[in-house]
Amino acid sequence: MGREKCKTKKNLILTAVILGILACLSVIIIVPIYYLTYQTTDPFESFDLSVVDIEKTNAIYSVVEKSNKYLAHPDLVYKDGKYITMYVLGHGKGQIITKISGNGVNWGDRVQDTPKTWEKSQETPTLYELKFVDENGEFTQKSALIMISGCPKWPGTTYKADGFQFSISEDGGANWTEFEKCYGRAWGDAYDCIVAMSSLTQIKENGRFVNKWMGTFHDRSFINYKTYLTFEESYDGKLIAHWTKPEKLFDNHREDELKYNICEVEIIRTPSEDGSALTGNTLILLARANKHETGSLILFSNDEGETWSKPRELPAELTGDRHKAEYDPISKKLIVSFRQVWHGMYKNAFGQGPKAVGAGWLGWVGTFEDLLSYRTESPTIGEKVLLLGKDYGGKIDCGYSGTACVDGRFTLVAYGQFDKDAKVPYIRSVSFALSDVL
Repeated sequence: MGREKCKTKKNLILTAVILGILACLSVIIIVPIYYLTYQTTDPFESFDLSVVDIEKTNAIYSVVEKSNKYLAHPDLVYKDGKYITMYVLGHGKGQIITKISGNGVNWGDRVQDTPKTWEKSQETPTLYELKFVDENGEFTQKSALIMISGCPKWPGTTYKADGFQFSISEDGGANWTEFEKCYGRAWGDAYDCIVAMSSLTQIKENGRFVNKWMGTFHDRSFINYKTYLTFEESYDGKLIAHWTKPEKLFDNHREDELKYNICEVEIIRTPSEDGSALTGNTLILLARANKHETGSLILFSNDEGETWSKPRELPAELTGDRHKAEYDPISKKLIVSFRQVWHGMYKNAFGQGPKAVGAGWLGWVGTFEDLLSYRTESPTIGEKVLLLGKDYGGKIDCGYSGTACVDGRFTLVAYGQFDKDAKVPYIRSVSFALSDVL
């Protein structure tokens, strides 16, 4: 019996050794086959426009804030000779940080004594200047700044869908109100507001601007909503904001919303006939196609956003996430900033399938005529693509930006792992005139 047990033990050891050898051979042979046959589409291979790496030009880059903590999702507004940027300490949610620059290049320390309610924001901040008009639709000297932050559900956290919240500054950003919440759980069925407001567009009535703005956001079911902002004055002259109950933005395009998973829409108004201001009568909407299986989308409205044309796909040069458009009335050109995402493919020993790839933070340069040409059968694709920042993170996690153009000079602030040593995304800005980079 002793010999039998010894023989059985030897057999078990031999079997284990053989299985170990086979496992090692599998790793040595199969894994290399997988990786050696792995292919992804080059993010630029579908471009017809040339790409300019503006880090090699006269563009001026600055670090807004960099640390060992994740920083992301900034926005930017220019007011009274200063650039104000806000971003969160975390991915989407977290404390909202404010920094200010007098020239878009040199950024000061974090602004202190900001509202207490900003410490636990549930979403990325969005920043806008509201310019008020008189009864004739003419712009006055009165204006205000507004910062908005959605309150979506975050899986794995205590955050539930809870509408959106906003703060207002009537003194150029020196002082802000505490967050005021709208259409959250206190209203009954709370809206799951993601990227609120991705756009905020001043509206015309009877051909004249009024003090009314259309804001947009989407929910987890990729239903896009619009809500209208108006104001009244309190007894002491302070602004009291009113937001209408959200309604569907694309009431007649639900099938397309689901086909592409449309979200994070950007809306920009066409310019006047002389190109001096964005006072035209057509609204252009650029949208993220979140399935990342097609190009991004463009739609048009000639009735102040009441109805929209059928979505049309954009080329690779304009395909990505979180488009932000900024116009230069001097050159009559605009830059559309976005995180590039292209629907690549992988192919290996086990099959093939889609894989989204991206080059980083890009800026498309073109004219309104280029964008409007997508209403025709022969669209034009623009002038150039600017590589604003290569992302070294490898996760397509960069490029949401704030944009401003002052006297022909663009200033943009974005997040990403913009150098090889960066372990997490950080915030940086870039400032340039188109003549500096083209």
